[in-house]
Amino acid sequence: VWAIDTDPVALHETRKNLATNSLTVGIHLSGETIESLPGPFPLLVANLFAKTLIDLAPTLVNAVASQGYAILSGIQVEQAAEVEEVFAVPIWQVVSRLDREEWVTLVYKRI
Repeated sequence: VWAIDTDPVALHETRKNLATNSLTVGIHLSGETIESLPGPFPLLVANLFAKTLIDLAPTLVNAVASQGYAILSGIQVEQAAEVEEVFAVPIWQVVSRLDREEWVTLVYKRI
């Protein structure tokens, strides 16, 4: 697992949570950019605001292997259509959408 975040506080809290749950083997946690990782990956999980997901769309498509999956969350209901517009055919196929209160999670398969 490659886990990245640009927020040092988030990285610190993640390290604490990993240690608390004895989940340190096989997890690479850093402040690196996604472009510097050894992808593409069969699965990408991004919990980011809609604007950030939209801005990162070209980078994320390169980070997901052909026939791989992307789980995008952190999207507010009223912004989901904007994300869906960017993550669309011919590159992405919607697998599922989960709405929970004011939040949306979108699962895509890279075609």
